[in-house]
Order: sequence, then C-alpha cells, then structure tokens
Amino acid sequence: MMLQKSLRREGEQRLSSTQQNALKRNLDSKTVFHVLPRCWSSRNWRNSRTNLLWRGRSRKRRRRNVETLRAQLTTLMNSLSQLSEEKSRMEALFQADKKQMRSEKLQVENKVKELELRLEHETRSHLAEMENFKSKLIIERHQREKEHNDHGVMIRELQKVMSEERGRREKAESSLETTKNELQRTTEKFHSATKEAADATGQLEAFKQKMNDSKQSSGMTYTKLQQELNLLKQQHLLVTQEEQEKIKEAEEKSKRLAAAHEVRVANLEARLAELSETVGLYDRLRQNDQIAIEKLKDRLVQLEKEHGEEKSDSSSEDIVDKLRHIKRSIELSSLTSEKPIDLKALFFEIFEDNNVTLDVHKQCHEEFDQLKREFDQYRQQFCITQQSPSQSYHPEGSKEQEWKSQIKKYNERILNLHSQMEDMECKHKKELDSHKKFYLQQLEKHTEKLADAESLRKHQVMNLESQLAKQRERFMQVVDEKDQELTDLRESLTSLAPRRVSTDKITEGDGMVLHYSEELARRDVELSRLRKEKLKLENELRDVRRELAQLVSHEQHLTSLLQSQLQRFEQCQSREGANLEYLKNVVFNFLLSSDSGSKTHMLNAITAVLKFTDAEKSKIVQQSWWHKPHTQK
Repeated sequence: MMLQKSLRREGEQRLSSTQQNALKRNLDSKTVFHVLPRCWSSRNWRNSRTNLLWRGRSRKRRRRNVETLRAQLTTLMNSLSQLSEEKSRMEALFQADKKQMRSEKLQVENKVKELELRLEHETRSHLAEMENFKSKLIIERHQREKEHNDHGVMIRELQKVMSEERGRREKAESSLETTKNELQRTTEKFHSATKEAADATGQLEAFKQKMNDSKQSSGMTYTKLQQELNLLKQQHLLVTQEEQEKIKEAEEKSKRLAAAHEVRVANLEARLAELSETVGLYDRLRQNDQIAIEKLKDRLVQLEKEHGEEKSDSSSEDIVDKLRHIKRSIELSSLTSEKPIDLKALFFEIFEDNNVTLDVHKQCHEEFDQLKREFDQYRQQFCITQQSPSQSYHPEGSKEQEWKSQIKKYNERILNLHSQMEDMECKHKKELDSHKKFYLQQLEKHTEKLADAESLRKHQVMNLESQLAKQRERFMQVVDEKDQELTDLRESLTSLAPRRVSTDKITEGDGMVLHYSEELARRDVELSRLRKEKLKLENELRDVRRELAQLVSHEQHLTSLLQSQLQRFEQCQSREGANLEYLKNVVFNFLLSSDSGSKTHMLNAITAVLKFTDAEKSKIVQQSWWHKPHTQK
C-alpha cells in the first residue's frame, strides 16, 4: 500500500510538471506570433526567421519527447501497478506464512509441553512403581528374615531338646548299667554271704560237737571260734545293710516311675474329661434333635388324627407326597432356625428305632474307646508295677519303652517340622518366582513404554526438523525472489530514467530505494527472529533429550539395584546362602562397630555359625582388645 501511494504521488508530480512545461511552451509560441510583425519591420528579420524555424523544430522535438515520456510514464505506471499488486500478493503470502509459522510454533510448543508433562507423569508413575516394588521387596525380605529367624530358633530349640533328651537317655542308660552291675554284685555277694553263713553254721555245729566232746581240753580254741563267729556275724550284718539300702534305692526309683505314670494317667484323664465334654455336647445336641423329632412326631400324630377320615381313603402316593412336603418344611425351618435339624439322623431314628449310630458321632466314640483302652492298659501296668515286688528291682524295661516312645515322638515332631520347613521353602520359592515374573513383566512393559515414547519423540523431532528445514527453504526462496525483483526494478528504473532528469526525480528514486531497503531490513530482522526461535526450540529439544537420557540412566540404575536384590533373595533361598548372608552381615557389623558389648555379641554369633571350639573362642577372647576391660573387672 505504501508503495502504491508513493508511485501515485510520483506519477501526479510528473504529470503536473509536464502540464506546466506545455503551458510555458504555448505562452512562448503566442509571444513569438505577437512579436513576428514587429520583427518584419526590424532589420534582423532574417535572423528572427531562422530563430523561429529553429524554435519550431525544437518544439516538434519537445512534443515527440513529451509523447515518448508519456508512453514511458504509462508503461512505468502499469509496471508499478503490477509491482504493487505483486508486492501486496507477496506481503499477503508473507503474512500468511508468518501466521502459519506462528501457529506451527505454538503447536510445537504445546506438543513439547504435553510431551514434558507426559514425561513427568511417566517418570512419577515409574518412580512410584519402583518405590512400591522396593517396599514390597523390603517387606518380603523382613518376612523372610523373620521366618528364617523363627525357623532357626525352632531348630535350635529342637536341637537343644534333642541334645537334652540324648544326654538324659545316655545318663539313664549309664545309671541303668551301673545299677545292673551293682545289683549283680550285691546278689553275688549276697549268695556268697549266704554260702559263707551256711558254711559257718555247719562249722559252728561241728565245733559245738567238738566242744561238747572236749570242753575241758579246748578252752582256748572255743574262744577263738567265738571271735571268728562274731566277725562273721558283723560281716553278714554289713552285707545285709548294704543290700537293704540298695533295695530302698530301687523302691524310690519305682516310686518315681509310679509318680511319672500317675502324671501321665492324670493327663490322660484330663484328655478323657475333655473328650467326655465334647461327647456330652454332641449328646446334648442329639437330645435337642430328639426333642425336635418328638415334637414333629406329635405334630404328625395330631395331623393324622385331624385327617383320620382322609387317611383311610388316601393311597401310598399321597403319603409320599406328604412326607416330601414335611421334609421341605423341615428344611425351610432349619434354614431360618439357629440350630439346624439333621434329617438323616431324624429318619434313621424314626425308621430304625435309634439302633443306627450316626456318622458324626463315630469318630468321637472311636477316640473315646481307644483312650479308654489306653487308660486301662496304663492302669493295669501301674497295678502290676505296684503289686509285683520283683519288677520293682527291674524298672528298666518300662523306662526304656517310655524313652523310646518319647524319642519316636520327638523324631516324628522333627520330621513334621522338616516337612513344614520344606513346604514353607517351596511356598517362598513360588512367591519369589511369582514376584520375579511380575517384576520382569513390569520391566518389559516399562521398556516397551520407554521405547515407544522415545520413538514417538524421535519421530516428532524429525517432523519438526523437516518442517523447520522446509520453512527455512521457503523463506530463502521468498528472500531470493524479493531480491531478484528488487534488482529487476532497479535495472528497469535505471534504464527507463532519462538523461536530463532533475534532482527532484533523483531524490524521489532514492526514496523508493530506501523504502525497499527498509522492507529488506524488516525481513532480515524477521528472519533473524525466526532463526533465534529455531535455535531456542533446538535447545529445548536438546534439554528434553538430555532429561530423557538421565531418566533412562536412572531407570537402568534402579533395575540394576533390583536385580542385585533379587540375586540376594535367590541366594537366601537355600540354607547355605541364608547362613552366608547372615554371616556376611554379622562380620560387616562386627568390623564396623566399636562397642565392646556388640562386638562380643557378634563374636558369639560368628562362633556359633562357624562352629568354633571353646579353645579357639578363648584364644580369640584373650587376644582381643575389647575383652580386656571386662577381664580386668
């Protein structure tokens, strides 16, 4: 628009200048025709005539120049109008491209913001999931450690109980052997003493006979024999006292065994009492069911009395239908009532006169009978041990049987605990496998999501780069076209400008060139601004790529940490791995701690795991510095 206005002004100025020149020429011609008659009278008429001829020719030339100038001006005006139209078209295209670029830039910025928000959301979700995985793994690890410690404590307790029972058994066996040996010795001594006593009595009788024969002659021998008899009596008394003490000890042992049997019998009686209570509960329930059955029987009798007339006419099918109806009503009432009615037991009691035992009470009756039998056996054994004095000297058989039964029970308990431990280990292995599978699935999902996001990001970046390259090429083409048009305009202006152009026209042409230079400067500024925006977008894209690389490295670090934790859990699955892990933690804390109490506690744990001997442990205690103040105290 500015260019059109300037071109119009220039054309109007040129037209006004040509009109003024034409008026001046007309005035000059009029003055010439007025002056001619005077010139005829003058002396220099010939000179004036030549001047007039020259002036006429100059006028014709001027007219021709004016016509050519007018034609040139019309062509220039047409070209200027075309240029103005082309310029307006180019400006409209430029403005449209500018608006399109701005809209595309806004779209790109919005896409970048959306991608950043999505990336932040994805990173937060990934971090939250990783935190959840960490917390689950920590909880699983604590549970595993707790269960491992519980199993270790149980195993230690069982080992302790087994060692105690083994020690007791060995002590009992050694005491049994000693008592057997002592009894054999005492019996042998007793037999030898009885033989010696019999021999001594025979000798006494022989001596008595001899003394009766020779009382007077053998006075000295009689006194000697009496002394020997006294010695033999004393020895016999000592032997009998020792035998009595041993018999008392055997009786005390038998009393202890009897007390143990009484305790066992009391436990069995308590168990029998519990079972009798359960049987009583079942009997009460059965009585309640019987009461309900009696009520139903009474109700049936009443119904039969009420419908006595109909009963004679009714057939067996009607009775079956009635029974089915009663069964349905009983089932409905049992559903609503607190105490359900056992229809099976009810029909057994109705149709079999209460002779059939129910399946529910069979197990209780069997257990009750078995416990009764065991109780009778124990009572018989106890009575036999109390009644027979010969068995009081030999309580080893029952004791050995009791120990064997206890050992069997402990072995069964150990086997049960081992099976429970194996079941728990299998369960934990399955849980770890499931956790591992879930973790691998999540890792695959996250890697796929990251790969998709990265490919989408790369695709968008490539699209943006291609769009920027296209825009750059378009701008360069537009700039080249504008430069070419400006050079063409300058060449046309220089070719069309006359030689005798005034300084005013030159200044007007310079103004047009300045206008075009200003337009070019504006375009250069716009291009530089667009280049800056492009650089800014490229920097933002680089920042986004850098953040994405940091996120990928962070996720790789987290995955490596989780894999190391999973390896540790896999090592902890086996007992040796758990012991190694426990030993590693204890040694690590032992090396880091500076407290003497904690060091001694950890030293005890290390010696227990590695099975140090007492000599090695005492040597370590003597050489260690943290035990010195304790030893001084």
